[in-house]
Amino acid sequence: MSQSSGWLERGETAPSEARTFIRQFTSALTTSESAPALDVLEDAALLVSELVTNVVLHARTAVNIKCVAITGKEGTSLLVGVSDGDPRQITHGEADLSSTHGRGLYLVNALAEEWWVAYGTESKTVWFRLGPTGTPSEFPDTTFPMPHESALSA
Repeated sequence: MSQSSGWLERGETAPSEARTFIRQFTSALTTSESAPALDVLEDAALLVSELVTNVVLHARTAVNIKCVAITGKEGTSLLVGVSDGDPRQITHGEADLSSTHGRGLYLVNALAEEWWVAYGTESKTVWFRLGPTGTPSEFPDTTFPMPHESALSA
């Protein structure tokens, strides 16, 4: 199992930084025999970008990204969590055909093998899994606290 996590400051560059973070993590995986399929890697970059955009637009907090690669009999799965400092429940409404927003969670639902939300008292984490293997019992702890905003700027 390979894993990495990182913090991003809130702001309009966070989605781009999240894609870079995911691509750096997954590039190390592509040299192994059990590397995830290329479409899994590209889907991971797209979905993490969508989730981080949601944090920027709605939660307006710093972002924590956690990536875990789990290799099983059928290949490698990626488990990705995007945390924010807003414990409110996520919602997704109907996206108007002409709207440029409102499709992020629909993309997660369409592309991920599974996804879920872990709520904490001061944060939430949206998790998704891509790839052929893994059961929830194989995954690491899917909750982790958000630091206070002052700790991020230190």
